Amino acid sequence: MKSKICKSCGHVGKPVPQSGDTFFVDLFLWLVTLSVVGLSGLVPLLLIPMLWTVYHLARFNSVQCPECASLDMISLESRQGKALLDAQNKTWTAETGTSLQS
Repeated sequence: MKSKICKSCGHVGKPVPQSGDTFFVDLFLWLVTLSVVGLSGLVPLLLIPMLWTVYHLARFNSVQCPECASLDMISLESRQGKALLDAQNKTWTAETGTSLQS
């Protein structure tokens, strides 16, 4: 996986996959709904966890920042990524009084 930059905290590095955490939420919802359907016989209630799982797969199948857990990581090659990296370099050179250029 390529390195990315976080729009929230400015961390530059490899993002971590985020989709594993939502598995337990989906599992809990399925188990609760299946127990209610088993006791009441209301089979259309199975649409609730089905729609919720599809939403989680579509929304949370992404990467997150390892520092701040934000989902706003963008490629370093993009225009916005280059601008954020340049802004970080300017801030760093202003704080230290040294230049990164050789």
